[in-house]
Amino acid sequence: MQKSLTTISVLALLVLTVSTIGIAAEDSATVTVGWTINAQQSLTISSNDTLNSSSSEKSVESVYEIPEPDQGDFKRGYIKETNAVELVAASNVDWEVKVEAENEFMGESDEGNFKKPVTDLSVRGKGNFQQVSTSPTTIAEGEPGEHKFGVDYKVQYDEDEYRDGDYRAELVYTISVG
Repeated sequence: MQKSLTTISVLALLVLTVSTIGIAAEDSATVTVGWTINAQQSLTISSNDTLNSSSSEKSVESVYEIPEPDQGDFKRGYIKETNAVELVAASNVDWEVKVEAENEFMGESDEGNFKKPVTDLSVRGKGNFQQVSTSPTTIAEGEPGEHKFGVDYKVQYDEDEYRDGDYRAELVYTISVG
């Protein structure tokens, strides 16, 4: 009888051990994995009517020689140039392109008594014309990918205030996270 009690005890212990192992095999765990994706962005320029253009990773510079207005321009009150510059924005995150002028004036009249303010220039990327200043102004924004778009220029002219001179706008376009 004691032998059968010992056998039953050993069998019970074995069953308990096996069932505990079986339960442990059914346990689950939740693991959270995190990572950071760094923004990769570039901005390139293709100029139609620019004197000089240079490219770097996040910004490009364009110098726009402003043509002399004709009578039609004076009647309209501005000179408008469509696709004066073409930009290509590439980004793996939402992005925006901003423009700012390097100087507050586009030049001086031939007589030297008039300075044309850069605020007479407006720029349109994707959207409406935006007045240019020495502070950054957003002209385009978008989702991840490569986006090619033209940039239009509009220069305000008043025939009564116009003075002959060499006027040009030195503009810096910069891409950043949107």
